[in-house]
Amino acid sequence: MNVTQQTDTLLILAMVDAIRQVTVDRPMPASHVQAFLVIAANQERGTTTQELVDALHMDQSGVKRILDQLSKFGRTNQMDGLDWVYSIDDPKARARKLFLLTAKGQNKVQNMVRCFNVPPQGAR
Repeated sequence: MNVTQQTDTLLILAMVDAIRQVTVDRPMPASHVQAFLVIAANQERGTTTQELVDALHMDQSGVKRILDQLSKFGRTNQMDGLDWVYSIDDPKARARKLFLLTAKGQNKVQNMVRCFNVPPQGAR
């Protein structure tokens, strides 16, 4: 393994570790992490359900289940949601929702960024 491959591998390990650290409350599927990161990347303008459908290559009902789990209330008859995202009406189309990070979700992103500022275990 050359130095570049080694550096890339350590970066990937750091990313996985950062995701693990921010989702330690409960196991989180990769699709949920991906949806959370897409919403975080679009925090300025918000993210539509259709954008998540396109980014995750899932149907709308699957994305809705993910959003329920990332939101405050979760799904009926299941555990509470994570309260990492919330929705507002899209000012350009009232029937559409925009998803944004809550303060708790923003804190999770900040924690993840902090993890990237520290070299992964074993890095020199």
